[in-house]
Amino acid sequence: ATAEELKAANTTRSSYPAMVRVMDGVLYVWGTNGSTSAIGVAGQSSIAKPLALDASVFEGERVKMAQVADWSTLALTESGNLYCASTTAWVKYKGTAFGDAVPIDINVTSQCSSVKAQNPDGTYSWWAVSASQGGFRSITRIDDETLYTRMKAVTGKDEVIKDVWTCGNAYADYVVLTESGKVFAWGDNRRGIAGNSWNNLEGTDELVKTAQVVEKESAFHVTGRPEFAG
Repeated sequence: ATAEELKAANTTRSSYPAMVRVMDGVLYVWGTNGSTSAIGVAGQSSIAKPLALDASVFEGERVKMAQVADWSTLALTESGNLYCASTTAWVKYKGTAFGDAVPIDINVTSQCSSVKAQNPDGTYSWWAVSASQGGFRSITRIDDETLYTRMKAVTGKDEVIKDVWTCGNAYADYVVLTESGKVFAWGDNRRGIAGNSWNNLEGTDELVKTAQVVEKESAFHVTGRPEFAG
């Protein structure tokens, strides 16, 4: 892969010049390797040209995808192992929070990211992952019974989740798309949650309110995330 090819296909959501890109199972990194944009290369504060990381960094596994955002850099291997970068290394998640579910997709935002996992029965589950600087602080399930109950309270129907995103900034902000085409958003509105500013409370116990459905596409916008702009 040439530097031009990698730059043209960069995968980054960081306001700092740190970049990651996966090609043919190999993770390439370059740019700033700092506390807010770690890319896991010891002794290097900045890398001018794309650097291919050796497979041994990921215990010989091929990398499926990687993303960097402010304060968070994650990589997912083809077998479903999750790694978080510090400025010196890539740290593998060795906990049991996912149970029997296997991570298959990641959406990395600032400190609070989402992971889509496949359950043993073939269904999917979504998880909020708080991680930065090589450390996994918490992993909790997003699509729990409470969420389904709240969605049904809004639409009067049993909704089936199609995908889930976190909006980042270390707060519990979520956007959910259902198979019926409904979009639900809730969380801490100070940080740009989609919707109509209906929740602007700071207390942890008050962050998650009954899910509000956004009926009009023009009302759907997440500040700072242009790929989700309606």
